[in-house]
Amino acid sequence: MDRFARRTYAIASSALVAGMFAIGVDTTSVLARDQFQEELHQTHRLAPDGRIELSNVNGKIVVNGWDGDEVKIDAVKRADREEDLGAVKIEIDPEVGRLSIKTKYPDSRSGWLKSKRNTTVVDYTLTVPRQVRLDKVSNVNGSIEVEGVRGEVNLSTVNGSLSAEGLVSETSISSVNGKVEAVLERLDTVKSVTISTVNGKASVTIPQSSDAEVSASTVNGSITADQPLTVKKHWPVGRELSGTLGTGGTRIKLSTVNGAIAVRLAGNGRRPAAEADR
Repeated sequence: MDRFARRTYAIASSALVAGMFAIGVDTTSVLARDQFQEELHQTHRLAPDGRIELSNVNGKIVVNGWDGDEVKIDAVKRADREEDLGAVKIEIDPEVGRLSIKTKYPDSRSGWLKSKRNTTVVDYTLTVPRQVRLDKVSNVNGSIEVEGVRGEVNLSTVNGSLSAEGLVSETSISSVNGKVEAVLERLDTVKSVTISTVNGKASVTIPQSSDAEVSASTVNGSITADQPLTVKKHWPVGRELSGTLGTGGTRIKLSTVNGAIAVRLAGNGRRPAAEADR
């Protein structure tokens, strides 16, 4: 296991500040960018079909698949106050066939947190064996990006976008406020794909020769889909899509309330053939 932590604090020099005043720069916005920072770097071995769980609160999550047999964890904590950094912990729990990572904030019922809001943001970059299963990667305020992971994928966030590419297994991605996008390389090993959001666009790209049952619905937004899929418009609001590709098989479901939906067949051109607004 490789461990490394580093804490830094960037602050403008007095000469730079004096120069800002001299030329009339708004120093309030410039100095507000200066933050305390702490980095964490660890490496853990994990079986090719191992499981990973990651729970974050504020910050971005990026997961990339690679051909190695180790999980590389690179985390960066940033905060406006040094005491905020110390109050937020990153808990890593390695077990046989499983790795759990959690961002832990102070108890919201404590008097300390009542007096001041913790400003810490944690950004994660994980490099994982391609075949691992992302059992549950969740966020509250921040985006999630996944690329090149071939095991099952389960992603969720509340406020932020989601994107996943290079998928070949069961997929479930959901957001409340943000767009969600998935690109699947193949469907022959996939039973179901679920893509949902409340406020945002939902889209999926699948191989042109796919065998799948596709359904999609939105209340306020358009639906675009490549042929032979067709879109039905409801009165007074709402649109839905339901259709079979090839011999059927993989169940693909997309839904949103306020946003558009797009179903694309890779290699079938950029412009979808079926549009609910036509």
